[in-house]
Amino acid sequence: LASSFKNVSKPDVSNILKIMSNLISEYDCQLADVEPIFVETAKLLQTFTEKGLRLAAVSIISSIAAKFLEFTYISNLVADLNSYSTKRMHEYDFPRILSAFEQFCEKDYASLSDIQWLPVLHTCLFYIKDEEELALRTNATHCLTRFVDFSNDKPSEADAHTSVKY
Repeated sequence: LASSFKNVSKPDVSNILKIMSNLISEYDCQLADVEPIFVETAKLLQTFTEKGLRLAAVSIISSIAAKFLEFTYISNLVADLNSYSTKRMHEYDFPRILSAFEQFCEKDYASLSDIQWLPVLHTCLFYIKDEEELALRTNATHCLTRFVDFSNDKPSEADAHTSVKY
């Protein structure tokens, strides 16, 4: 998806993502039908830097979670990890983000499936590139080490390989 949006204006990309979110909400489908959308949307969280685009990508994940309850936790987590302050424009909601990182990295990281890790991984890869926010870089790095732990805890090398196939 990200490469598809290369020559499209940001407001148009935002509108496209919002339309996709609404369509998913109304679409009578199986998880296999929207899984590729979930995977590609997760990748957008690594590349989109603008607040509106990130929130529109989170909205797509939320629409999928509304249809498939196994994605409810990850939807809420991704919304927390990509939250913005309600008091200051374009500023992260640090208490919410850092609390989400702490809860996830200390308690919940081992409970996700391989595919559910994707939006978390791509959000972390986004935050690692943020030169201004040390707290986000540090927490994102810690979260990525938890993914390594998650992969290493798999019973076999083949099972661990599925964690990184996406």
